[in-house]
Amino acid sequence: MASQFWRSDGVQLTRRGLLKTAAVLVGASCAPQVPSPQDSQPPPGDASSPADWRGQWAELVAAAKREGKVGLFTTSSVGHRKWVEAFEAAFPGLSVQHLQLGSSDLLVPRITEERKASIYEFDVLVTSAVVAIPRLIPNGVLDPLRPLLFRPDVLDDKVWRNGFEGNWLDNEKRWGFAMDERLGVWGINTDQVQPAEGLTLQHLLDPKWKGKIIMQDPRAGATYAQMTAVRLSQGEEVLRRLIVDQQPFFTRDPRQVVEGLVRGRYAFGNNVNKATLREFQEAGVGQNVKNVPLAGAMHVANSGAVWAVNRAPHPNAAKLLINWLLTKEGQEQFSKNLENNSVRADVEPVDPVTRPQAGLKYFYSGPEAAQPELDKTEKLIGEWLGIKN
Repeated sequence: MASQFWRSDGVQLTRRGLLKTAAVLVGASCAPQVPSPQDSQPPPGDASSPADWRGQWAELVAAAKREGKVGLFTTSSVGHRKWVEAFEAAFPGLSVQHLQLGSSDLLVPRITEERKASIYEFDVLVTSAVVAIPRLIPNGVLDPLRPLLFRPDVLDDKVWRNGFEGNWLDNEKRWGFAMDERLGVWGINTDQVQPAEGLTLQHLLDPKWKGKIIMQDPRAGATYAQMTAVRLSQGEEVLRRLIVDQQPFFTRDPRQVVEGLVRGRYAFGNNVNKATLREFQEAGVGQNVKNVPLAGAMHVANSGAVWAVNRAPHPNAAKLLINWLLTKEGQEQFSKNLENNSVRADVEPVDPVTRPQAGLKYFYSGPEAAQPELDKTEKLIGEWLGIKN
């Protein structure tokens, strides 16, 4: 059964798919290079384009500006803040009310409780399918995304590495669209670990690293995805040794993962936020941290997926943001600032370390079809650690 979740060509992803502290408002420390307003005008149409789409785009921009703002959720990252600033620069007069939390799983109780109180502040979410599909769609938080997409340069099958249809993460192919595709690599402190070729999961199981591993909270989707890859490739006993015997430190703060590695308190860390690491390095520290593939613990994630919120308070601004984000211009900003490889074929990869390689097998954690395996991992880890969600 597990074989359905692997691919070997490193390029074409199967159309079936897998599912599965406090708020931090992160401001960019310096202004990013952003496009001028005219850069966000519609590109010239072609014979295959709907005749009226350019006029529809102009009307949408005007309507969005009348609404004046759009409510957005992402996880905490300076990179997210920077692409948001690029969007605001492209559409003067339209502001993004941007909430960032350390983990997407922290959004679920907040948004569900707010909606019980008839509070609707979000229009668009950028989060992984492992949170959105099992925990937001069933609760009526989301609306289908597909009806909102209309630009020919977004709907064109040729501009997407897996084809337009291949990037939908839900089985119905209408709720969530993947924007990135990245390997879930591990961070190492090179003062303690030599970044040699062939670094494997077995290195983490060495008793000398007991208590020297920092990981995102096991309730976070990124950890479930990575640990599912470990379980499927190495078995449950190896996963138990890593999660229980090695006594990793768990945190819901992605910044703490980076800082723990930079300061040398930990030798290994999972899901290192690259934009946060770059902050440390620009401040003169963090050169001793490197992201590396770890054989036996590799998966491919689509953490940057876009979703439309039900009963959006700013529907025109939401539609504008979603369509812009999927254009070449939007994906260049998204990919460059987050240092994640876009799934648009006309956007150059920015990080070869986290790009899936042809000929290797990976566990794909994004598509909905993966949810049963993710659920099994969640159950095991919960039992071992005494976690009750």
